[in-house]
Amino acid sequence: MYSNLLIAVNGMELVPLSSYTIEYLAYPIEKGRLYADVKFHTEDWVLKADNKFYVEQLVLGAKDKTTRCAECSGCLRPCPPAGQ
Repeated sequence: MYSNLLIAVNGMELVPLSSYTIEYLAYPIEKGRLYADVKFHTEDWVLKADNKFYVEQLVLGAKDKTTRCAECSGCLRPCPPAGQ
């Protein structure tokens, strides 16, 4: 088996992802861009990967106290479903 995959993200605006960061972190993204180079290579069922990520000018907004995640202690993991 052989494959070679390269994915590049150059300056993706992060503000549209605020709904996810509010859900899981309780903070919206006010500003920021993502740059990424992801390389995967397989040969003879052996995977090699080289990944680089860079976040530029990340600014988070005020904590959203209306989400379930606002009750968490900032643990950076998904909060339990409501009612649990």
